[in-house]
Amino acid sequence: MTTIRRFCCNDLLRFTSVNLDHLTETFNMSFYMTYLARWPDYFQVAEVPGNRIMGYIMGKVEGQGESWHGHVTAVTVSPEYRRQQLAKKLMNLLEDFSDKIDKGYFVDLFVRASNTPAIKMYEKLGYIIYRRVLRYYSGEEDGLDMRKALSRDVERKSVIPLKRPVTPDELEGAACPLFGGQHECGLHHQEAMKTDLNGCLRHLDLDSELNETIKITEAVIGRLALISLRLNGLPSKAVITIWRSFFSPDSENLHVCYLCLFIVSPFSLS
Repeated sequence: MTTIRRFCCNDLLRFTSVNLDHLTETFNMSFYMTYLARWPDYFQVAEVPGNRIMGYIMGKVEGQGESWHGHVTAVTVSPEYRRQQLAKKLMNLLEDFSDKIDKGYFVDLFVRASNTPAIKMYEKLGYIIYRRVLRYYSGEEDGLDMRKALSRDVERKSVIPLKRPVTPDELEGAACPLFGGQHECGLHHQEAMKTDLNGCLRHLDLDSELNETIKITEAVIGRLALISLRLNGLPSKAVITIWRSFFSPDSENLHVCYLCLFIVSPFSLS
């Protein structure tokens, strides 16, 4: 029997086998935690009895005006559980949240132009190719922006295909992924994501005094997060793994993610 529920912190330690698929992007821990904290309803996991993860979907809601929409950042199913319409169930769940709860105009996603099986699957689910994004993936391969209109878009304006390809720089909100911008191209890679997080924080125009306060807050939140993880019963090795991933010297300016970990872990780890 398949159970679909919200993704939680300790799933990050158990979903490696699903991410082994070569077409599935693997992000750094802070990326996943940001989604867990900001869009928990859009981050769902499917599992079988015994808590073995079958697949998951990760998304968000973003945009303004008639561009307000749900976005599928990642959806993947482990090879042994495919051809059971699990991806369809996960997609339908995200679409329902976007349509009925957040009242979006459409749902969109990006897929490699060479990934024919995925494109065909999305087309069967009602998605159309809205536009081609040149060199979207790591500056090498084109991506296809596919969309599905929701009930709020009565005239289906959101799915009228563009006649020309666009570049990643032309995508809406391409400058600030942390605060909701639609920015998935080569930024699927960890170093680029770190650069973007730093860039987003620069948008806040923090003065030196506030920066010092943040450093102190980082230290406090970091220790509280560690205590929270242990109180929720995670084995010591698991805590150390998470701790090193989040609080290493390489994790510059990721205090937002520390806060995410502290907020989410008491309610997710059981």
